[in-house]
Amino acid sequence: MVQPKSTAIKISDYPVRKILRCLMFKNGDAEYPVEECITFVADLVFSHVKNIVQKTVEAAKKRNSQVPEIIDIIFQFRKNPKLLKRLYEYISLVNASYRMGKVYNVETNSVNEDNDDLSAPDDNVTTTSSAIAEKVLNAIKKLDVDGKLIDFMTSNVEDASKIERSKRCAARTASMSTEKYQRFAEASSYSFLLVGGRRSELYDAGFRYYTKAPEEFTHDMLIILNFCAMEMMTVLVENAFLNLLKQSQRIGISKDFHKLGAIQLENYKETANRIPPKNA
Repeated sequence: MVQPKSTAIKISDYPVRKILRCLMFKNGDAEYPVEECITFVADLVFSHVKNIVQKTVEAAKKRNSQVPEIIDIIFQFRKNPKLLKRLYEYISLVNASYRMGKVYNVETNSVNEDNDDLSAPDDNVTTTSSAIAEKVLNAIKKLDVDGKLIDFMTSNVEDASKIERSKRCAARTASMSTEKYQRFAEASSYSFLLVGGRRSELYDAGFRYYTKAPEEFTHDMLIILNFCAMEMMTVLVENAFLNLLKQSQRIGISKDFHKLGAIQLENYKETANRIPPKNA
């Protein structure tokens, strides 16, 4: 039986600007953000993740290892328990719906059932729905000297920032028409790495390309980097929106955020100068 030839992946097919546009819309910008703002956000977010990648490689070398592991990423955030808790919650949700060992092909809208490399039970593929969450938890345990970090990670402490995000999102969507809300819901389903919660060869390659993540980075590690990129997007866009709102109220243009237009480049630049580093 003749096996079908695999289609070569073209990085140019990775819809990076659409992903950015959708995530900006999701987090508070207009449905169609200013083009120069998309470029600015892309540069900032990918630079942030590239920095994490570089520090991950350096951390591995300090362990006398040529192969970076999850613990080398986690090490950078060991002093930020709130972020680690969000990461743990995120990967737990991702894995709850993730089709393990199967690759979603964007071009054919199908799932590859026969990829030996991806179905093999190695570190590149999580074999149970909680595998990556367990790996992250184990990495944190190795860095947690007094056990306080693990206690916080597994506690029911409410995340005030996350609650405020939810409130702002609810306020935004309440004023949307049914059609716009449907587009918002679709935009909210986007990420840099996963397609509808499923793995994609194109998205794997595209995200790896833009973040300069070496081949030694497993897919589990890419999922963590995806979280870092998404978190950076959220912080940047939400704060840029608040900057625009304050600016508008200050000059008396509008006190109603529902009537504000797209976030401007000056709002993003001012916000970028104020965002503190999230790592150690």
